[in-house]
Amino acid sequence: MPIAPPRRLALPLIALVACLQACAPKADDSAGAVDTHGNSDTNTFSCPSPAIHVNGSATIPAPAVGDVWNVLIWCDSTLLTGAMHVTVDPPTMATIDANNVTWAVPGSASLFVQDGTIQATEDVTVADAGTP
Repeated sequence: MPIAPPRRLALPLIALVACLQACAPKADDSAGAVDTHGNSDTNTFSCPSPAIHVNGSATIPAPAVGDVWNVLIWCDSTLLTGAMHVTVDPPTMATIDANNVTWAVPGSASLFVQDGTIQATEDVTVADAGTP
């Protein structure tokens, strides 16, 4: 003869089974769908035209020696907030602290910003600070 569970465990057991069935994904459940901008691979995010923003503006100013830029990368109207990599070529043109670029030498340079697989480059001409 099978052993029946105690009656006090029956209600919690029924509640647990009901919860598991309700929470299980269904074959046609698209609640977790991600907009991939037309890519068939759902693990890929594409950004057709990434843009560098400086000090909160999409307009890139003409830098001068001593200027400090807070650099961010945007995709359309979305700020990308992942781990950001900022470089300047040639590297002697500026110092970089996280995403803050301080221009150190006059001349031409390329600013490179990458967040995940999204990257953007901006060519700039750094002017001399001049005299006050």
